Amino acid sequence: MAKKGKKEKGGRELLYVEADTIEDIARWSSRFDSSAKELIISNSKGRHRIIALVDSIQDTSIALYKDVKVEADTLRYVYGNEQTPSAELVNNFEQRTGSSYSNLIDIDLSKFKEAKPSAIKNVRSVRVNKLDDLIKSVIKRAVIRDNIEYVYAFEYKGKSVMGVFDLIEELSDEKKTFYYSISNKKMKSSFARYKFATNTVDFSNEFGEHSYMYVKIINLARPFPFFKE
Repeated sequence: MAKKGKKEKGGRELLYVEADTIEDIARWSSRFDSSAKELIISNSKGRHRIIALVDSIQDTSIALYKDVKVEADTLRYVYGNEQTPSAELVNNFEQRTGSSYSNLIDIDLSKFKEAKPSAIKNVRSVRVNKLDDLIKSVIKRAVIRDNIEYVYAFEYKGKSVMGVFDLIEELSDEKKTFYYSISNKKMKSSFARYKFATNTVDFSNEFGEHSYMYVKIINLARPFPFFKE
């Protein structure tokens, strides 16, 4: 038995990866109806940190986070056509069209060891040469799973990178694979969109046009620590 006040050896660790904005966390959580996935809020040392446990690398969970200045129990995400997407911390629930609400569960995460970014080495990075191919593959996976999938986006050496873990199921094994594409254009969007009628991909900050299928873009404040081109 571990001594009181000390963290247990081994077990799951948390790799903290900063989101670009709280809107990115809210977008990840949203199901684009009145419901959303629960999130964690860690209130300690005068800091309020919103956390989404988004993916795992073996025994390490990726904890997507953003520090905020106020304490709250709900994150409201506003989306949809003719609305500017936004996220706001609130302490009340108001049913609105084009909004979803994520409960913030106040949890003490101090018993989980923080993973050192330099220790995350068991990830292979595989390039998808065309960004459109990456998005179309994610769309096809979303159709099979009947949900809205997401990709990560970040700036790397002046270029825009988008990627997703374990895209090709037939090539999955014990080692995590990050499939990515690079664009020479700097861009920051909320969604990638696929139009079946024309077999084309573009990017938007709006959601809800019925002629498109959507992929959520989760923008990061900086690249994943394991990523190398």
